[in-house]
Amino acid sequence: MQLGVGLRGLREAAGKTIEQVSQDLSALLGPGFSPTKLSRLETGKRPANQRDVRDLCLYYKATPEVLDRLVEMAKASRQQNRWQGLTEAYAEYMALESIAAGVRAYESMLVPGLLQIPEYSQAVAVGNAFEQTAVSEGEGADLEVKANVRIARQKRLRARPPLSLHAIVDENVVRRRIGGPEVMSRQLRHLHEISRLRNVTLQVVPISRGAYPGIESAGFSILDFTPGTHTQEYVCFLEGIVGVVWAEREAERLRIVRVFKYMERLALPEAESRELLESVLQEL
Repeated sequence: MQLGVGLRGLREAAGKTIEQVSQDLSALLGPGFSPTKLSRLETGKRPANQRDVRDLCLYYKATPEVLDRLVEMAKASRQQNRWQGLTEAYAEYMALESIAAGVRAYESMLVPGLLQIPEYSQAVAVGNAFEQTAVSEGEGADLEVKANVRIARQKRLRARPPLSLHAIVDENVVRRRIGGPEVMSRQLRHLHEISRLRNVTLQVVPISRGAYPGIESAGFSILDFTPGTHTQEYVCFLEGIVGVVWAEREAERLRIVRVFKYMERLALPEAESRELLESVLQEL
């Protein structure tokens, strides 16, 4: 999809219609660039090969830097189980989340980002810092940007139509006192409140369940799409400490969905999950 946006931007900057590009390239290179194909490339509904992207970039007189970047995107779009660094991965994730109809998320240690209050998010960021000192001016500005992005994402939970969210968390998530008792109390009350939205399902896997499939994961998300908005029905995003894996092989995607469905049966029902939140709040 990112590649499609880049190709469309080059075409529009060149002042060309899809039909004009198709005619010109057919005259230069022979058949192979029909208007339908070009349209599907620009909307991300067709995988692109590197040669086609190179030919299009040369036709549009793209800079060498843009050509190299888009060709690399074409290469990456055909890989399976892609690894990405955190910065690039989260940018892609947020772009996909913005057009997703629903999110299924599992977290073993942290409240899912769509459900975090600002104080909790900041406590997580500070706790992740190697230097346990005051946040520097630059880091503070970065935290503010990230907080604003998260708030914008969370608004979709109350938008029309709303984003559907099914979050499953381990009991560790609700018992770990991130930010201290006061912050954690506000976070748990927020979870209790937002879990009552019709489009939000929150379940807790109790510690008494012991080990279960997926517990070793740092967390994963399944983004579900309305037919026609993406080339796949859903995509899977698995987090790591230095990067992210996009599970794109069909076998791995199906396994992740099966694991989530198993967790759904293993976790407490919604009402009992809220009762657990209330119990932990009383302890705080």
